[in-house]
Amino acid sequence: MVKYTLFICMSFLCVSLTAQITDIKLGSDVWPPFTNSPGEPAFANEIVKEALNRNKVALDQRIMNFEMVMKGVNSDALDGSGAMWKSPEREELLLFSDPYLYNQLVLVAKKEKGLEVESLNNVIGHKLSLVEGYAYGDDINKLTDVEITYGMSDQSNFLKLLKGETDYMLVDELLIRYLLQAQPEKFNENLVVSETPVIIRSLHLAIKKEKDGAEALLNDFNDSVKKMQTDGTYNRILKLNWIQADIDGDGTLEWVGNNNSRGFSQPANEYKINYGDSSQYPIASGNTYYINGKVYTNWEDVPDDFKRGPGAKEDVETFNFLRFNF
Repeated sequence: MVKYTLFICMSFLCVSLTAQITDIKLGSDVWPPFTNSPGEPAFANEIVKEALNRNKVALDQRIMNFEMVMKGVNSDALDGSGAMWKSPEREELLLFSDPYLYNQLVLVAKKEKGLEVESLNNVIGHKLSLVEGYAYGDDINKLTDVEITYGMSDQSNFLKLLKGETDYMLVDELLIRYLLQAQPEKFNENLVVSETPVIIRSLHLAIKKEKDGAEALLNDFNDSVKKMQTDGTYNRILKLNWIQADIDGDGTLEWVGNNNSRGFSQPANEYKINYGDSSQYPIASGNTYYINGKVYTNWEDVPDDFKRGPGAKEDVETFNFLRFNF
């Protein structure tokens, strides 16, 4: 009986060990600043790599066009993708992590045309540029009387917009934030952007269902991501002094500061990492600040060492791929 019990225990141990994923092959396309070629800004790739590394999972990240990513996922060439939107078709093949970012798509138009950018209804009767291969969802599929053109990247669509070849484009809010840092005067002179996102899509790590240990890997990934949002890792990777995240699960966004920075301005409308159950309705911002692992319940309680003097400028970082000839 003892030998039999020992055999059963050893069998379960072997199954557990063989199901533990220690390395994984993921594919993504060039989608700056979220995914990109080696040496270029690729924030989604960096978040995924860091979270997997914390769980001792080695990552083989391959960059290719999106069509080849899907072909690789449908074969044995890839185990999944580190940056993917959900769709019913993809959920038949893949398991998805909790959202680790939300792509917050805003409308952009040339200011000289006087076009409105309040909602997707404004594009009716006009030309709209999208990126080829992206699963924008029903918000786009339901549009009528709109001439949709597809570019290979956000950068190519920006150029089309500046040349007057399209009336509108959809682009992630984070890209707009960086473009404003790179060329604020030219941007404000030439472009108008919707104040709030018109489409919000959750971004996930996706692993093939047939991959042994996929569910456990995704659970560990989700736990690591939550810790990364509170310990300053997200701020460092995204190059932001502040992010907004619901780090305590109370349904309210907290302000999380970059642990390596000194001299913050009080945040007002910073980049949101989390959204509510319905991605169209972001959860409210609270008045709690997290800096260096400490909680401050209002801005007055934040130590003066962390605050900037009047008129001081924020630390910003610009990227070469975000410079356009306006």
